Amino acid sequence: QRTSSYFGRPWVWCALHDYGGNQGFEGYLKNVTVAPIEALNSPNSSMSGFGLTMEGQEGNEIIYDIFLDQAWSSSPLNISSYVSSWVGCRYHISKLPVTVQRAWSILSNTVYNNTDPNTQATV
Repeated sequence: QRTSSYFGRPWVWCALHDYGGNQGFEGYLKNVTVAPIEALNSPNSSMSGFGLTMEGQEGNEIIYDIFLDQAWSSSPLNISSYVSSWVGCRYHISKLPVTVQRAWSILSNTVYNNTDPNTQATV
């Protein structure tokens, strides 16, 4: 909005995560679901896609997964539903303990809901 969609030039919503290979147990799921769709749907948007610039690929898989899945949806993904489904796929065991789902629900509402602009978590 500050630049009128980069003055009409095509651009890609790109997430730079794990800058410098620094791993953190953090993120902002809303910023990789709601924000790109708002940008895509803004008046006169020239956004042409989604991208990742990963400097370290060993952590925060949920950030990469939800962001790349979001690229295929015209509306923001439901974060709580996505996290629940993602946890089932990640651990892929027949009887996933309910405590695992509960733990990831807590994580998605705390460390993966970090809005502090002074941390890397605002990805």
